[in-house]
Amino acid sequence: MPLHSREDEGSILTLVYDCHDQKSHILILDATDLVEQARIQLSQVIPLTFHGSWVGKTPPDPLRD
Repeated sequence: MPLHSREDEGSILTLVYDCHDQKSHILILDATDLVEQARIQLSQVIPLTFHGSWVGKTPPDPLRD
């Protein structure tokens, strides 16, 4: 028996960085309507590149950049 009866039932967790307050938090959203369910304040800043970073088609040249 599945835990959820609909495909979009569940939660979305995302890391958020507030540049004005210079703080990070984890935001938990309802997957159905994206309404905030909870917010977990973190004791330290987590940089946006912690989990990944965007790279264009051509990787940067370390000798030039």
